[in-house]
Amino acid sequence: MSVKECIVTIDAIGTQKEIIKKLGKKKGYFCLQVKGNQKTLKEDIEDYFADKEFREKLKEEGMYSRKTEKQRGLLETREYYYTEETEWLIKRNKEWKEVKGIGASF
Repeated sequence: MSVKECIVTIDAIGTQKEIIKKLGKKKGYFCLQVKGNQKTLKEDIEDYFADKEFREKLKEEGMYSRKTEKQRGLLETREYYYTEETEWLIKRNKEWKEVKGIGASF
């Protein structure tokens, strides 16, 4: 099966460096969740988005969205932030060099 120019989404269990390398070699794109399976990566991303001024900057640049949904009888509002600034991540760990963008939700 070809993944060339396709977007592959995988739950956190699939967020593995080997999978990302294979997708990159096959010219595919990916959107992966980061949870406890990649503890250091998760903490790095959380720390990166923790700065409120940085999140405000992303809002101004249009790298933000907000969604309100009814979940379990309650209204939940989530804010999503995205950036393509990944140089810092790649410097920390070259094995994530295929990552072109990261996001976080609050």
